[in-house]
Amino acid sequence: AAKATGESVDGVAFMSSLTDLFSDAAAAAQAENCATNLKLLAMDIAGYADTHNGKIPNNFNELQPYDNNLSQHLICLSATNQQLPSYELIGAGLEWQGEPPFVIIREIEPNHNGKREVLYSDGHVGQQ
Repeated sequence: AAKATGESVDGVAFMSSLTDLFSDAAAAAQAENCATNLKLLAMDIAGYADTHNGKIPNNFNELQPYDNNLSQHLICLSATNQQLPSYELIGAGLEWQGEPPFVIIREIEPNHNGKREVLYSDGHVGQQ
């Protein structure tokens, strides 16, 4: 009976470990999707800047001609509200590729283990 109980506890611990593993993998995939969204937005901004004297747009709507899926790219899969944009444009009107690199888009909520994905003016993505 003790062995059966021990196996049962081990089985519960194993299942708990698997659940944690899958949960961590899902969170990592969502963070990667969020970073990909920001990289796609960087390409949109580069296109915009090419035709607007190197400037970052004043709002996301100005990126519509550069991205047929803009509304999808503005939502992080980890965000609580999947109806509203997950990102805010904080570099509006500034110089694209400005030096030193500064944050131009960031997540409104810290959706990734208390951190936010951010897009820098040189096009790279990081976390804060």
